[in-house]
Amino acid sequence: MSASTDVKRIIFDCDLGTDDAVALYLLLLAEREGKVKIEMIICSRGNARQYHVCRNVVRMLEYANRTDIPIYRGSYDVLLPSTFEDQNYHGVDGFADLTYDEEPDTSIIRSESAFVAMRDLIVNNPHEITMIVVGPMTNCAILLRMYEDVAENIKDIRIMGGNHHGVGNVVQAAEFNFHMDPEAAHIVLASAKCPMHLLTWECCNINAKTPMSWRLKELGTAAAGKTWQLIHRAESKIYSKPKEHWHPCDAYLVATLLYPEIIVDQSMEHVDVELAGRLTRGQVAIDHMHKKKPNVNLIKEIDYKFFEKIIMAAHTQL
Repeated sequence: MSASTDVKRIIFDCDLGTDDAVALYLLLLAEREGKVKIEMIICSRGNARQYHVCRNVVRMLEYANRTDIPIYRGSYDVLLPSTFEDQNYHGVDGFADLTYDEEPDTSIIRSESAFVAMRDLIVNNPHEITMIVVGPMTNCAILLRMYEDVAENIKDIRIMGGNHHGVGNVVQAAEFNFHMDPEAAHIVLASAKCPMHLLTWECCNINAKTPMSWRLKELGTAAAGKTWQLIHRAESKIYSKPKEHWHPCDAYLVATLLYPEIIVDQSMEHVDVELAGRLTRGQVAIDHMHKKKPNVNLIKEIDYKFFEKIIMAAHTQL
């Protein structure tokens, strides 16, 4: 098992809940191994309000001894006034509402604009910066709308969200990230000029079948690293109610970047998002008639057994 050797420079845009945490864990470990460089982490509303997301990111970096990574506050809310109700699937704070002995030092969060910082990094390093978006796409959409010179200079955008069979997880026809800010998803899909990779909900829910019993038993041992133990505490509380399978969706996306061979099925498609449907707002619309130029590499299936090997080898390391 080996990742590609070129150092990938990353902007990690997240709404840090537990699946974001597993994704960030893999990136932190990959950076320690010289495979990636996390240039900055952007926090926004999604799994929890932005205030909580920022605290979760700082705390995780404190556990990993990586508070040198720049953290920024992105958008505090979605683009349009929303009737979306907080799901609290990961707890009110997005991380199982755990109790801690100490508060995270949120003073380390940069006071500068996240959008200026992202623009400067991307434009000053053309075609070198990968954006990984594992929450609602609000920040990426604002960035593309604010600065005309960004779209042509991003290396690629990797997105966890949406669906390709119309299967939803918060409403019947839409996945959480796209349903929460469908306008942002539409802007990114329509405006980006770089390669885009989309890992959908069905890829995680239908094709990935890691038993929850395996997750809690095999990845919860005393041999786990300090940072993984933090994640395990949160996931153990969230999954205290019986659930058949473990779906760390955001971590699957990161795995496709680090280990492209994990992808079993993918295709180039033209993808957009439904904005006005009474029952389908946030649902991905694919041009199955192939009348439009493809804009997305649609990841439909991964080798979840390969992912189990990756995470099994990783969870003791950090």
